[in-house]
Amino acid sequence: MNLAPYMAQLNELADPAAVEKMQAYHKVDRPYLGVANPQINDLTKAWRAELSLTDRIALADALWQTDIFEARVAAAPAAAVAVPCTGPSTAASQGRLCRCRLHCRSARIGRALPCRCTGSPTASCSATQST
Repeated sequence: MNLAPYMAQLNELADPAAVEKMQAYHKVDRPYLGVANPQINDLTKAWRAELSLTDRIALADALWQTDIFEARVAAAPAAAVAVPCTGPSTAASQGRLCRCRLHCRSARIGRALPCRCTGSPTASCSATQST
């Protein structure tokens, strides 16, 4: 995966004035670009539309390896694939990420929790969106 064009897009949005505030707020010693989350969300939405799942996963891995805060923020949504919330194990068994946080969390801890949108452990989650 050639990371350069994706990092260039993040760097274009960099706001040096915001870097110091972000470093003070997050208190983690890593590089920051000062890019706001809504801007990162717009980028990752475009990346998901243009890349295959395999390429998105490679991109997410490459972004994470940079240790740049905004690149790490972009890594998860860049690779995410939304699936219907039909139970806590559905997303995990298909190797995908579900947007219903309770299902993702319950799949990791091995307990069935209801969908936070419908209250049902088997109903489709209304928060799930197509990629």
